[in-house]
Amino acid sequence: MRAAADTKAPADQPNAASLVPVGGNSHPQSGILPTASVLPPIVGFPIPKGMTFAPRALRLAYAASSCAVLVLGACQSHKPLPVEVRESVPAAQVRHDPDAVPAWMAEPLSWEKLQRIETWQATEGPRASHEWRVEAELELNRGRAEYARRDLAASRSKGVAPEASVSTRLATARVGFVAVMSDMKATPGQRRRAEESIKTCDALLSDLRRTASGPAFAVVERSTWGARNPVLADLDKNRAPYRRITVHHSAMPNPVPLDGTLKASCEGVRQVQSSHMDGRGYGDIGYHYVIDPYGRVFEGRQMQWQGAHANKENNIQNIGVCLLGNFETQRPAGPALEALERVLGALRGQHKIPLNRVYLHGEFRGTECPGENLAAWVRRYRGVDRLDPESASLPSTAAARRPAATEKKPMASAGAPKSTKPPAKATPKSNTAKPMPK
Repeated sequence: MRAAADTKAPADQPNAASLVPVGGNSHPQSGILPTASVLPPIVGFPIPKGMTFAPRALRLAYAASSCAVLVLGACQSHKPLPVEVRESVPAAQVRHDPDAVPAWMAEPLSWEKLQRIETWQATEGPRASHEWRVEAELELNRGRAEYARRDLAASRSKGVAPEASVSTRLATARVGFVAVMSDMKATPGQRRRAEESIKTCDALLSDLRRTASGPAFAVVERSTWGARNPVLADLDKNRAPYRRITVHHSAMPNPVPLDGTLKASCEGVRQVQSSHMDGRGYGDIGYHYVIDPYGRVFEGRQMQWQGAHANKENNIQNIGVCLLGNFETQRPAGPALEALERVLGALRGQHKIPLNRVYLHGEFRGTECPGENLAAWVRRYRGVDRLDPESASLPSTAAARRPAATEKKPMASAGAPKSTKPPAKATPKSNTAKPMPK
């Protein structure tokens, strides 16, 4: 009876898909489990037919491992479609990862990169994370500021005024950095970089303003050539617009040998400054600009101070420009004359000084300065061999102080009269500068 009941047990049980039998050891002859208890099935998870009457531990292990596979598969993050697949899928069905690194991040600085950033901001940017949108703003405006810096440096090296676009670019970049600084969602690192970039823009804008208000030519600054600190008590403020320029030569008794190096020329300019401050009691070097034979222009006395180069009241509203050398005994070098022409043109343009107000030092007092060889070039440059008619109204009448040396040795090409009186009519040769042949 017992054996018969055991053999009928499987047929009396419910369907294996709805109830899973559990129990103790299998029958020694049939290998079937007792039917004393059953385990409800896992919802939605079918038990394979072959596992219906497997041992309970084996069935549970199979179910657990299968569930783990399903859970892990459901939790796996979505991977972006390959490029070739994305191109064939409608844009509306392509998923955009807001944390994806923009392609322009790895590119070196170029105008094309800045254009791509602007395009990204208008297209993909709105779907990107806020951090990447801030990064795009930083990268774009850092590029604008860098190109403005390069343009400003190039303008100064060429001796020309920077274009208006440089100022506009810097102002635009600064506005962008301020926006990042005020964005509370920006990271601390982004805000710190924005703050540093604002300082850079401010420095460049300040430099741009100095360039706009100063000469449009490159200079070797006082700190570079080792200028001594001026004695401010011995300097006079320039209180009116400059209206004339006077050209000089240094003509030092024992000049520093100049070998073409910046070091030697700096020493030569320091020698002139020491001669003025220690030998004449000036508060600083007397000239506003000094030019070496190689065309370098050195910053002398700063323009806010009246010069000390044309004797007392003649220094008023008078810019002093000096060439290193003695041009009674030597000819000015070609690069020096080219630099002089560039400096005179820039100063005249900035201060609206006409050609006939470019003077020789000897036209203000009895001196051979700037030497006949340089004086001839200046006469040809200004195209006249007489002083400005308004010179009689200057604090000191220049015509009365013209040295005999200059009058006795006129240059035929300049058309200088042999009389001590100015000619009634100027005889201009040209309105353009003609450097002396090398």
